[in-house]
Amino acid sequence: MKKQVLSLGIALVTFNSLNAQTDRFTQDFQPIRAELTKWDPIRGEWLASSMVSIAKKEPIPDRTFPENYTPAEMMKMVPESSRANIQRIATTSAQNADSSSRGNWSSITTQLNRPSCQPTMGRTYGDPHLSSFDGATYSFQTVGEFVLVKSPSQNIEIQARQQPQSDDFSLNTALAMNVGGDRVCVYANEKPDNISNCALRLNGTPLYINAGTYYLPHGGTIRYTSNNYVVTWPTGEVATIDVRRSSQMNFLNVAVQVFPCSQNDLEGLLGNANGRQSDDFDVRNNSNRPAYMAFSSFGGSQMQQASNEMEKEYLAFL
Repeated sequence: MKKQVLSLGIALVTFNSLNAQTDRFTQDFQPIRAELTKWDPIRGEWLASSMVSIAKKEPIPDRTFPENYTPAEMMKMVPESSRANIQRIATTSAQNADSSSRGNWSSITTQLNRPSCQPTMGRTYGDPHLSSFDGATYSFQTVGEFVLVKSPSQNIEIQARQQPQSDDFSLNTALAMNVGGDRVCVYANEKPDNISNCALRLNGTPLYINAGTYYLPHGGTIRYTSNNYVVTWPTGEVATIDVRRSSQMNFLNVAVQVFPCSQNDLEGLLGNANGRQSDDFDVRNNSNRPAYMAFSSFGGSQMQQASNEMEKEYLAFL
């Protein structure tokens, strides 16, 4: 019986320790919340709560105001002087954070850096041609499902499905996206269920959007105009999906906007957004990487002079 009581006591101590760790991040965040509510009692409170939810990878609170902003868009509205004060608070808190809350403060710092960071764009379009975030261009006419971009620390991932149009080329026919914790899919042709009149799926469920803005549970949004879906992450990243109609096979052109200032873990077919084309596809083990850099010379003299064998080798590597 004494052993059982002792075990229960240890469990209670452990539980209380976890609560204390959680409370420390919440407590240290209070000066930021106060700064935001001083700017705007309603929108500032929502933004502060949303920042905490994003850091903890939880659904954000409901909006209590008419604007359809994401947290990142709302952050741009905060006066620069207030953002500077908040940045100082966050920097100090991040430096003093323990291991349990360090990741949360890293997310807060990333969110605060967004308004001052110039975004960069990558694309996959046509049959398909790709342009990386760093401006490298190449052709990737193959078949399969591939990661276009992925940031494990920021709940960002976009996967593309390339299906054959003929023996000569393929097209993007589906996308799957991790939008801050919500799974959003777009299908140009075949659907994963029997509902054929809906291109969108949210967490596996058909989602109908004819116009306007749809609010995702974790803070992102989806806007639909004409044949374009604009998916915005709560941290500001944007994917614009252009649904193209054709007599043989519908397909998707995709443009992705990311922020290179604070994302140092980007990977995928659209590169790493570090400003250099030469290492867009560096991986942990590059011993089998072909020397020929096909992705950096699409349409240029190097591509034109390269042998078919070298091109096939590099496509196989990608």
